[in-house]
Amino acid sequence: MTLETILQQAEQLSADEQLQLLVRLAERLRWHYAPAAPQPPAWDALCGLASYPFLGEDAQVWVSRSRQESEHRGGQA
Repeated sequence: MTLETILQQAEQLSADEQLQLLVRLAERLRWHYAPAAPQPPAWDALCGLASYPFLGEDAQVWVSRSRQESEHRGGQA
């Protein structure tokens, strides 16, 4: 069956039926040509993107301070 034959047959359909045909064809094509969902970057691709020290604080200093604050909050409960 050729495209021209299909178009001639589609002309025999009512306007509503032609619209339904168009929608169904568009849905099929959307799934066929849909781009793949973007993949998040791998962790190793992010390595080195932030300057040191990030947000102006050394990581070990932040960890130590956070632990002390946590212990202090825990003692008050």
